[in-house]
Amino acid sequence: MASSSTVKPLGASRSDIFSGSTRLPSVLRTPSVQISLRSRIPRKLQVQAAGNSFGTFFRVTTFGESHGGGVGCIVDGCPPRLPLSEADIQGDLDRRRPGQSRITTPRKETDTCKIYSGIAE
Repeated sequence: MASSSTVKPLGASRSDIFSGSTRLPSVLRTPSVQISLRSRIPRKLQVQAAGNSFGTFFRVTTFGESHGGGVGCIVDGCPPRLPLSEADIQGDLDRRRPGQSRITTPRKETDTCKIYSGIAE
């Protein structure tokens, strides 16, 4: 096993590692009590924006303002020729409309679904 790691007995100081003279209690001299130090390779800097994007293969990204003109979403990763219409989504929007249960908010908004692109006719 070739590795760029340095094995150091527990409790040894840095000077003991390089000088080779380790003076430890007999319990700590056993090879079962060791710490492996590896030089850490810096990972590539990854910047993740704080957005509303969920999923890896089937990704849903939302955008817009909740108190603005509207909100929208982009759905990536749908299989080709998936039968999807505005009526399919409108049922879920109607279910979350105010007045459907006692825990909904008293807002007066009409949520309507409009598909602008991406659906093959």
